[in-house]
Amino acid sequence: MPRRRTHLARDLALLLLALGAPTLVLRQRHGRGWIVDDVVTAVTVSGLVCLAAAIGLALTRRAPGPVARETALYVVVGTFTAIGAGIGTWRVLDDQVLAQGWLGLLAAYAAVALHVGLAITARRRPAR
Repeated sequence: MPRRRTHLARDLALLLLALGAPTLVLRQRHGRGWIVDDVVTAVTVSGLVCLAAAIGLALTRRAPGPVARETALYVVVGTFTAIGAGIGTWRVLDDQVLAQGWLGLLAAYAAVALHVGLAITARRRPAR
């Protein structure tokens, strides 16, 4: 009987993207950042990567799985994304950034909403 594939590398890559993207904004202050020096670029890239990771996590939901761990994962990642989006909002308002920064923030808020939706709809699924 063949072993079922677990796709651990894909899950870890999505998790690292989801947790790594908000760190672009967390260290950003008045044009000096940890990785990216521009506030607009940091907020935009962070928001878009958070949204891409959230969509990836939504498309690759594992079945069956322990519900408590799956819900906790979405809550932790969603909380960290929300913190990044909140700090990004502060940076955008502080530097009076134009539309590109707001697009990144909109993407980050959409990622937070998607994580909340995934955490709410997580339920035990029957084995295939």
